[in-house]
Amino acid sequence: MNRTHIETFSYQLSPQYYFNRLLKIWLHNNWGWLLSFFLLLVGLSIQNPLFIYVGLIILFLVFPMIISYLWFAYALHPDCRMSILSKTVEINKNGLSCTFDDGRTESIVWERITRIRYTSTDIIFHLSNYIFFILPYNSFKSNDDLEYFLKNFLALNIQNKCIFEYNFSNMKMFRQILKYSFAVLIVFSTIFSSSALTLDEARELYKAGKYKEAAPVFKAQLKRRPNDGSLNHWYGVCLFHEKKYNEAEKYLKIGAKRKVLESPHYLADMYMAQYRFEDAISSYEEYTAALSKAKKQIPDSIGKAIARARRAKLMLQYVERVQIIDSLIVDADSFFKYFKMAPESGRIGTNETLGIDIPENTIGYIPQRGDNVFFGYPLEGKGYELCTKNKLIEGKWSDIIPLPNGVNTEQDEAYPFFLNDGVTLYFASNGEGSIGGYDIFITRLNLENNTYLKPENVGMPFNSIYNDYMMAIDEMLNIGWFVSDREQIPGKVTIYLFIPNESKQTYNIDEIKTDIKSLALIRSIRESWPENADYTDLLQQLDNIKEPKKETRPDFIFAICNGIHYTKLDQFVSLEARNLYVKSKELRKNIIQIETKLSELRSQYAKSKGTTLKRLSSEIQNLESQLLTLYPQPENYENQARKIELDNLQKKYR
Repeated sequence: MNRTHIETFSYQLSPQYYFNRLLKIWLHNNWGWLLSFFLLLVGLSIQNPLFIYVGLIILFLVFPMIISYLWFAYALHPDCRMSILSKTVEINKNGLSCTFDDGRTESIVWERITRIRYTSTDIIFHLSNYIFFILPYNSFKSNDDLEYFLKNFLALNIQNKCIFEYNFSNMKMFRQILKYSFAVLIVFSTIFSSSALTLDEARELYKAGKYKEAAPVFKAQLKRRPNDGSLNHWYGVCLFHEKKYNEAEKYLKIGAKRKVLESPHYLADMYMAQYRFEDAISSYEEYTAALSKAKKQIPDSIGKAIARARRAKLMLQYVERVQIIDSLIVDADSFFKYFKMAPESGRIGTNETLGIDIPENTIGYIPQRGDNVFFGYPLEGKGYELCTKNKLIEGKWSDIIPLPNGVNTEQDEAYPFFLNDGVTLYFASNGEGSIGGYDIFITRLNLENNTYLKPENVGMPFNSIYNDYMMAIDEMLNIGWFVSDREQIPGKVTIYLFIPNESKQTYNIDEIKTDIKSLALIRSIRESWPENADYTDLLQQLDNIKEPKKETRPDFIFAICNGIHYTKLDQFVSLEARNLYVKSKELRKNIIQIETKLSELRSQYAKSKGTTLKRLSSEIQNLESQLLTLYPQPENYENQARKIELDNLQKKYR
């Protein structure tokens, strides 16, 4: 039976449904060049990982722009409303006639249709490449109506049009290809960004201290497992070693909350670096509690760390108000070259620059007199201890002599400097009383018993939780220097130039506007300047200081009489007088050695008991007797030498 028309149910399509069909058609039409471009991008990424980011830019920027273009250029076209609005469709010999709910009608004549696509659910009538009308199969009132439409209306009215079947399965396959292609691109990005490392490999790098290389892997894993305690701890430690403390805190706190044993330890060290000493103490105590609960031994270093944190907390309350006038970043092994002191303040340097036989890996100080040198002497199985060498006759130097009791400890002491009074000593130590590595200490020589008073930490800002050392003061110019590796890369240090205070002046925390932590760490030298301060002239004066000329110092000075002084042995007329003088010098050297030995024995005696005590007592008495005998001899020999030489001079010039 011939039918003149077919009428559908009333139906409506959503804009999203229409746009999805539009996007599929666009992808179907362009899949060839898309796939080719992607394969090209993958190939280039293998050669240069930077092309990965090009792919990501296309994925997250260019592709959304294409989608936006399709939406505004085609999905909002007026002809699209026939597919989206609620309607019934009448199919007749003239075309498709849509009757909308409000009574309006619009028609599409058969001649306007360029091609037809079939999908598993719809018939798509193309009016142009990307403008179309959708007629769902389920809109037909019966299968007979659908079959009649396909076999008669389309066959009769669209016979000369480009009609082809839309291969939905092929389109599905393309979608899968595209989906997996972008997935591969992202995988490439992850692989290259983490150096193709597995989690186990990243952990090995972590154990080897290669934190920067391991960090990207931990970060990538955290995106999948954000609450994993170990991952948070590892990544936090990596950030800690990169000095990204604000970021590290978040992850280490999660690690501590998840009972990762070492997280509180790193948190405490991080708080120390930030000068948050109260938080550091709490975290160290939390760490010791965790160790105790786990029945693990608490290292001695933790107790020392807590003590340092408490000292630092107290020290932060009494930061000295000192004017830091300049700073200079230099190589750590040559900082002494930048100490431009007046000759009256002595010289600082190595064995090479000082021209004196001291250990190669130490820094020495020679006072202006030039008759002795002070330095840190490296001991086997220990660090450094402060020692001296005295200049003898004929330009020779004595053996190495440790400084008297009161300075050297079981830890390291080095970088000595004496003020012009020959009594006040600055030095660096990492022993008890330090808040970091090396700290600068001050002590004074007790001339009555030849021992040093208990050293005192000079405090902040001179000292920090890092290494601070080699304080030197030029009393002629009223300028001081000290060295610190605070917040510096390995191998570099900062030399700070400051104006010494006659007496210590501290900041009132309640009155200052600047953060006391910033002042303590010397984040900005200008923060320490008084208002309208200008140190240009002073710095220029320092620049004008020339290196002191090397002078030939006499081997000794021996007065024969008024106006006659010998400085060399070959000046003696009498061989007998010369020999007597040499003997006096040897005796003085022997006296110094015995005094040093006696000092050591007395220290041992104070710590000994029983038979050892008796033995040491005997040795001490013996040495004391020797000294009583020796003390007058050098002067007697010198007087004899002086008389004999004077007699010979009188005979020579009569």
